[in-house]
Amino acid sequence: MNLTIVEKAEIFVTKLFEEKLRPEFLFHNLAHTRSVVQNAGEIGYGMSLPVDKVEILLLAAWFHDSGNVIEHKGHEAHSVEIARNFLTENKYPEEKTGLICDLIESTRLSENREGLLYDIIRDADLLHTGQKGYQEKIANYREELRVLCEKSFTDDEWNRFNLEFIREHPFRTTYAQQNYNERREKNMAKIEKKVKKEAKPSKEPKEIKEPKEAKETKQAPEINVKPASESRKSELRKAGEERRKQAAEAIIAEEKQKKYARGVETVFRVTSRNHMDLSNIADGKANILISVNAIIISILVSTIVGKLMAYSFLVVPTIILLTICLFSLAFAILSTRPKVTTGRVSPDDIKNHRGNLLFFGNFYNMELPEYQEGMNELINNNDYLYGSMIRDVYFLGKVLERKYRFLRISYDIFLSGIIVAVIAYIIAILKNA
Repeated sequence: MNLTIVEKAEIFVTKLFEEKLRPEFLFHNLAHTRSVVQNAGEIGYGMSLPVDKVEILLLAAWFHDSGNVIEHKGHEAHSVEIARNFLTENKYPEEKTGLICDLIESTRLSENREGLLYDIIRDADLLHTGQKGYQEKIANYREELRVLCEKSFTDDEWNRFNLEFIREHPFRTTYAQQNYNERREKNMAKIEKKVKKEAKPSKEPKEIKEPKEAKETKQAPEINVKPASESRKSELRKAGEERRKQAAEAIIAEEKQKKYARGVETVFRVTSRNHMDLSNIADGKANILISVNAIIISILVSTIVGKLMAYSFLVVPTIILLTICLFSLAFAILSTRPKVTTGRVSPDDIKNHRGNLLFFGNFYNMELPEYQEGMNELINNNDYLYGSMIRDVYFLGKVLERKYRFLRISYDIFLSGIIVAVIAYIIAILKNA
């Protein structure tokens, strides 16, 4: 089994981490490395880099934290050594090896190298700052610092540390900026909110001093604000908890809806792609039969038919072969024959959510304003949209059934017919002999 250099690197680093990485690495572990590799590939391909450049990025991403198995502090130098040894053993080009080592060195936060590949590997390493679940991921880093570096933070110190870190390390590539800056800003806003909340002075009820005369007079009314203050604080606390609960429920509902929508989109995308692949396979098989039958018919007409007067004993098998080829050719052509529709969806169909505007055969005779109005209705109504997609998949399946049915008939005719024709030729030749 021939593995690519990236696949070999994945196997090597995975085994290295599983066997030698200390369990105290709660953040800079194999999961983080896999995430950086995925990020590097996404940004690289997203920026239309050549395959060889993306390969260099992926290799650098796989090895960028491998030095942690030796030492946490200054692990980049150990990572370079491990990567160089691996690439040398696998006879990887020295020029590319040097670039990969430079990319690994550039992941050191103090480094500030310029160049597209350096920008991509840095963004890939820090892309989690612009992704969902940032707070959960970074909590593991806090615990990792406490265990490995004996650095403890109060909540306020940790929030300020995170805020400063995100501000000092913006995304460098246009791809990361366009696709992850919005979430990065949201993550930063959440941390800023926590910092401001910690910075607010505590609103304790002020002590109310009694007038001098009141102190001297025992009958003076005693002022006590504590019960009112506690009651107010309790009300505010309950109101805040209720708002947080409602917000959490809204976020959960929104996430469920997004997951449902993504799942539905994936189902339709995969199903449609599978149907298109099957359609292409059917067309390819039909083209093979059309070509073979056309060649056989051409040979029969150009060579044998003209000599049948001299070789009359070959008339019957030749007619059999010619008939078989014609029928097989006809069914192969029928399997690829397109079906023409009216090319128009009526306004009533659109209004009643019956017309499928996703298939070109249903709208090519419509005027542009009418089509735009119908598409706006389709986009703004989920039931209509999903219904159209369901109908599209269904009728695509019907077309596939017709294709494969005619294709099977064509193959059956060709297979059985060729056998019959060959036997007929053998019998005719033997009788004549």
